[in-house]
Amino acid sequence: MVTMKRKNYVKLNTMRSIKKALPRFLSLMTMSMLGVFTFSGLQATSPDMLKTIDKYLDSANTYDIKIVSTMGLVDDDIKRIKEIEGVKEVQGSYSKDIIIKNAENEIVINIASIPNSINQLKLIEGNLPSSKDEIVVEPNMLTKNNLKIGDTLNLDDDTFYNKNVKIVGTVDSSLYFNNTDMQQNRGNTNIGTGEINYYTYMSSENFNQDYYSVIYLTVEGALEEKTSSKEYTNLINYVNNKLEDIKSVQEKARYDSLYKELEDKINENEKDANKELDDAKKELDNAKKELDSGKKELNSANNQLKNFKKQLDNAKKELDNTKKQLDDTKLKLENSKEYITETDYNYGIEQYNQGLLQYQNGLKEYQTNLEKYNKSKKEYNNNLKTYETNLKKYEDGLKEYNENKKEVEKKINDAREELKEIEEPTWYIYDRTDYSTYSDYIDDTNSITNLSKLFPTVFFAVAILISLISMNRMVEDDRLEIGTLKSLGFLNNNIMSKYLLFSFLATILGGIIGSILGLTIIPLIIFNIYGMLFDIPNFQFSLNIGTTILSFAIIIGCVCGTTIITVRKVLLEKPSDLMRPKAPKSGKRVFLEKIKIIWNHINFSKKITIRNLFRYKKRVMATVIGIAGCTALMLCGFGIRDAIVDIVDMQYNSIYKFDAIVYTKKLQEKDITEIFDNKDITKLMQSQTISGKSKDINVNMFITENNEVLSEVANLIDAQTEQIDKLETGKVIITDKLADLLGYNVGDTIEILDVNNKSYKYEISAVVKNYLGHFIYMDKATFEMSEEKYEPNVVYININEIEGQNEIASQLLEKDEIINVSFKSSLMESSDNMLKSLNKVVAILILLAAMLAFVVLYNLSNINITERKREISTLKVLGFYDKEVDNYITKETVILTIIGIAFGLLAGFYLTKIVISTLEIEKARFIYNIKPISYLLATALSGIFTFIVNIITHFQLKKIDMIESLKSVE
Repeated sequence: MVTMKRKNYVKLNTMRSIKKALPRFLSLMTMSMLGVFTFSGLQATSPDMLKTIDKYLDSANTYDIKIVSTMGLVDDDIKRIKEIEGVKEVQGSYSKDIIIKNAENEIVINIASIPNSINQLKLIEGNLPSSKDEIVVEPNMLTKNNLKIGDTLNLDDDTFYNKNVKIVGTVDSSLYFNNTDMQQNRGNTNIGTGEINYYTYMSSENFNQDYYSVIYLTVEGALEEKTSSKEYTNLINYVNNKLEDIKSVQEKARYDSLYKELEDKINENEKDANKELDDAKKELDNAKKELDSGKKELNSANNQLKNFKKQLDNAKKELDNTKKQLDDTKLKLENSKEYITETDYNYGIEQYNQGLLQYQNGLKEYQTNLEKYNKSKKEYNNNLKTYETNLKKYEDGLKEYNENKKEVEKKINDAREELKEIEEPTWYIYDRTDYSTYSDYIDDTNSITNLSKLFPTVFFAVAILISLISMNRMVEDDRLEIGTLKSLGFLNNNIMSKYLLFSFLATILGGIIGSILGLTIIPLIIFNIYGMLFDIPNFQFSLNIGTTILSFAIIIGCVCGTTIITVRKVLLEKPSDLMRPKAPKSGKRVFLEKIKIIWNHINFSKKITIRNLFRYKKRVMATVIGIAGCTALMLCGFGIRDAIVDIVDMQYNSIYKFDAIVYTKKLQEKDITEIFDNKDITKLMQSQTISGKSKDINVNMFITENNEVLSEVANLIDAQTEQIDKLETGKVIITDKLADLLGYNVGDTIEILDVNNKSYKYEISAVVKNYLGHFIYMDKATFEMSEEKYEPNVVYININEIEGQNEIASQLLEKDEIINVSFKSSLMESSDNMLKSLNKVVAILILLAAMLAFVVLYNLSNINITERKREISTLKVLGFYDKEVDNYITKETVILTIIGIAFGLLAGFYLTKIVISTLEIEKARFIYNIKPISYLLATALSGIFTFIVNIITHFQLKKIDMIESLKSVE
């Protein structure tokens, strides 16, 4: 019964204490709330973000692994992949990038075949395609190009059967979740400006392709695991290793199949060409025979004409002789008319007339034959002309035949030579981490995870300190009550339970509020901040019971633990000692008093302030440490911002000297001038770049023919800030972040594996500064030591005007040798956007640190006033004005704040280094340099909070009841 009464008294007394010391209770509650809010919120953010993307990808059954090949993929590849242990589903997909022209501009779209089970689409509006002439697009394509459902797109490409397709709906694809508010970029391509603007889907039946562009597959058990988790990664790696086992076999099978197909096609083409040539030759031979026969006929006709003409000429001569004889005979008759008889004369004349008639008949026959001859001659000439024309055609045809024969032989020989030079296809096996948007998202969640481990630690440390001071003050104020209760027979546990209940209630209420707000507000705010980079709907909250329990356990341990320590110390005293008023701290001489030249020139109020600072050492230390911790947190926040904000500028303006990177294939030295013939291109630098890995870290091998190219492309500076513009043969230069990650130093040997698992080993000659990505620099001679051929595949260019970069990209991408063009400005924008999101997260941390600073200052100031009420009342009784009393108290706060800020800035410098090294993502080097403005901002915020607390203190001092405070404790 007595025990029950004691318990009820403890509860009742605790409630009274809460009402009496409400500011102290609220202070502990706020401190607990901030600690739990920060810890649980930051701890929950990364799992919630991972849960969000995991559910988003799982809802669409997004691929775990995808495979692309330089020569496409076929059904046999799908069949072999399905046989691999661990593979769940396999799906081939057709894909094509094309340029679409509209009224305003040109856009590049990717058209893929509608997926069946993997990478399922979410229909937003309209319908999915039901026929070959329908297409669905992403919503941005409509809103940003003045298009609508029902419009028709013209696909000017032979890849598609139907080139005019109708937009029937809009969809969302889990393959593309980068936010496009700032830049409509859906990946790289080798057409247009080098960037895909929009994704679209249509029926696979409209693709005129006999091979797949990509094969997607899912892994058994991966759907049940959280994406990017260790268990998920192990499942993916297992299947990846199995794929590597069949990779070379399938590459060889595809090569053999293509080789045979192309060889058969060449043979078929050769056969068809030879057949056409043979047919043409037969036609020519037949024509030649006809010409030869015609020539004979012409010759025969010519001979006949000649004989006929000769006969005509002889006949004409005979007629002429006959005419002459007749004329001579008639003349003789006329001359001998006198000498012959009339009968003879008449007879002679009759004979003459008969001969003349015969002559005339013969002449008439001659004229007829002559006309016949002339007609035959004309016909002969026409036939001769036709013959000559046909002969010319024959000769031209024969010439063309010979030329065609040579051309066919050349083409066939060239085709056979090209066939010999065809390289075996290469499989590229990618998982989700190879998608830059996904890997950036995971890196960001890892950064938040790292931050959540370190940043709340300072909050809890300050909470321990403040709760220790607060509860110590509360216990000191209750000494008389504690002594009385002990005298009345209350057990130590009964007495302690009051203070434990007081601190527990404050902690649990603050923890509940902090956990509710932390688990909802911080994850949602941070996710929305990252929304500028990632377009993922439906943020997934989770209760995170483990994190919540841990945060409660930590804050209860901190506050209640310090309460136990504080109360236990007092409970060890005797009741008689507790019931006597505790003697105030005696004033002591300070070291400064011994320096008379200084001490004698200090006024009275300042001397009191100096003595009080040394008098209340615990409170001074608590204030200094509290302010130092909060200032360090704020400086850390600003320092993280400074570490991020200049990375892009340092990488792309201080290190890189080029304006654009042009990726090429089979680019001949003799063709460079012609391909890059543009007045706006001012400089060309050629090199070879190979992607690879070193101990699972992605690296880029930069190979240059000479040191001049290296110095024109990059500004390499080592740790001693010395310029490096020369490569040593047989050695390589690596970037500093890569060296740190792998633990390499100058003189060590680095091993690199390229995409074909070819191994390279080189000695490191220098380590240079770099901020984004990992690079290994070497010269041509070093690279060729590995029995590899130097084949430049990258051209770095400088241009006059950045505004004209799209025109330059379009011009270059028209060339078959150009694969892609990436401008530095686009790379800067992409990298800058990634870092800006982290910058906004830092702003939240700065705000939380600022709130903590205010709570600490207010709490300590409140304790200071409570602890010194009698002293303050005495000053008022002695006639001190309110302003003088304010100065008496606030002056100490200002001095302690200044000291705390000084220590805080120093501690913040080292804390920032620790946090940055923890927060730094794998592919970026943060800049360890806190700007002067950050020191000023951290100082100013602490100063502002001190000023605000001093204003609050002024009103608290005015409310002090002098009579009540000066009453004897007895």
